[in-house]
Amino acid sequence: MKYNSKPPYDLIENRDIDAETVAALNRVSRFWDLYVNSGNYIETAPLIWKNAKSPFYAFHRFCEWIYKRWERTHAISIDDSAEALFLWLTDELGEPREETAQILWKDLCRTVSRNRPTFLRDYVSLEEMRHRRAKHLKGLQRQARHTDV
Repeated sequence: MKYNSKPPYDLIENRDIDAETVAALNRVSRFWDLYVNSGNYIETAPLIWKNAKSPFYAFHRFCEWIYKRWERTHAISIDDSAEALFLWLTDELGEPREETAQILWKDLCRTVSRNRPTFLRDYVSLEEMRHRRAKHLKGLQRQARHTDV
């Protein structure tokens, strides 16, 4: 077995799993945390494996595609992660843009109070954005006053 000499002393490779496979599994783990375990994409993330025979391999394909885009697994903003997910679902898997944008926007509104990301501006109207944001902030009087984009 070969381990990293620096903390956290993670596995680099062993006789059964080569270094490339270990690195790919680590990317899947990291992106799983970013897209699924974070709770940021509750409704959108399952679209990745919706029609797949294997949810793991569908997510693995997404991870390899996204890693080629960024060449990193950390320091990824929520807007960048959302845009990548949108592009994967629409351009690579052929999901309808309007419907996918609405689902993604719903997830983004649920996680944080935010402005509409640039890549969603063609699909989410300013009125819809304000409505969802106000609904999200209902009960938070001070925050609800700030509904401008």
